[in-house]
Amino acid sequence: MEPKKYICNSSKYYIRKGYIALECNGYEIPETFEVAGDTLHKIDHFHISLLCVKNIQEMKPYSDDEIVQHFCDYIKEHEVKFSGFTNEFRLASKAERKSVVAMCNVSNLDGLAKYLSEKIGAAVPAQPAHVTIYTLQQNAGIGLNSADELEEKSEPIQVPQSVLAPLMGYKKVVVVDENDTEIGTEYMMDAIQKGMIRRAARVYVFNESGQLLVQQRGKNVLKPLLLDQSAAGHVDIGESYEQAAHRELQEELGLANVNLALVETSLRTTDFYNAIYKVVVSDDTQIDYEPEELNAVVWYNTDTLDKEMDAAPENFTAAFLEAWSLLRDKLVQQPAFK
Repeated sequence: MEPKKYICNSSKYYIRKGYIALECNGYEIPETFEVAGDTLHKIDHFHISLLCVKNIQEMKPYSDDEIVQHFCDYIKEHEVKFSGFTNEFRLASKAERKSVVAMCNVSNLDGLAKYLSEKIGAAVPAQPAHVTIYTLQQNAGIGLNSADELEEKSEPIQVPQSVLAPLMGYKKVVVVDENDTEIGTEYMMDAIQKGMIRRAARVYVFNESGQLLVQQRGKNVLKPLLLDQSAAGHVDIGESYEQAAHRELQEELGLANVNLALVETSLRTTDFYNAIYKVVVSDDTQIDYEPEELNAVVWYNTDTLDKEMDAAPENFTAAFLEAWSLLRDKLVQQPAFK
């Protein structure tokens, strides 16, 4: 196999087999993938092809070194960086070859194509950002060097959670039986689809004036833009309910080192066993919420919240509606540490 030649005084960019590529981390996905009657195998080393050098050389008589120099000059001012997968997977086919690719986000690829087009005097297409994850023949990928080639040579497919979850950074969560006894772990979406009971920590944050902090969920999360309890989440592997509550407060609202008052434990709702906590903060507390998770936060008078839930329950998550209906009076009346 042709060795990698690292470029631009970097340990992440290299040229090999006619491509400039970006080194990519490995992921713990299954070793094989079944699709259309074939068994594809996990590729040995993940990478993102940034530029097809040989295609440029078919248009203009440039050497590898000259093209690499243009690339290195560009990235001095414009970082070309992987920033995550997009949840789109495609099956590529060419003659006897097949591969599965995971589409991803890479910064400044369009700018790179424009820059090179100006430098060499020919139209260089932007490379569709993707990582080949499985191939039919060992490590034999398929060139997808433009948006047109991507459409011509590949089609969208669905992949199981065992492939999706590690790439998207999904966590496994604790699952329990009808007695809230831990029976194992599952990827969250698999647990939902199978109807398994999970554990959740739910925190209701009140201010000194008695208003409840309600979050509006983000645009790119499950149940987008619905109104939800102050902070909540699954209990992760190795966590207690209380540890999960503190983690969710920190991650979602930026609240750390607060005193949790336990309102209810092992509360059974439709899909969960829950621990419910109450927190009281001063009226001037700054809520530094996570914009990737939350779209907004609102302080509600509880009577107003009751009326809005009655009038438009479709604006609220089912979990919030259910827990609030069960514990509303206890949450409002119970003293809490500040």
